[in-house]
Amino acid sequence: MLSVETGAREMLAIGLDPLWSADQATLLFKVADDKLELRDLKTGVSRAIELPGMTGRFGAIDFVRPRQVLYWGLPTEGTEPESTVNNSPLIGPKQMVSLKVVDLDSLAFATVVPSIDPRANVGDFTRD
Repeated sequence: MLSVETGAREMLAIGLDPLWSADQATLLFKVADDKLELRDLKTGVSRAIELPGMTGRFGAIDFVRPRQVLYWGLPTEGTEPESTVNNSPLIGPKQMVSLKVVDLDSLAFATVVPSIDPRANVGDFTRD
């Protein structure tokens, strides 16, 4: 992080694919083995976090509220599994995934889209 006023630089975290909350108080990022860490930028404290049902292949998409994140997840237990259509004859169908939103404090989640093609392009929202 670079201070515009002083020119001082500060290391925030080492990881990949950072997501900033709209209020810029929280940073969510990938670390080794596609694990996630959540960093409180006011206190400087980081902690590992596991989003319920998150698939290692995909992950967090974006913050939708200061403490809520939209992410790719496996279908919720009890949901009938679905497969993709219009597939390559060489690879075949893929398991459909779901889009979920999670509260970062309680880890309570809700399914936004129960079954979506993992090849779909998701993201770029307008924040409130």
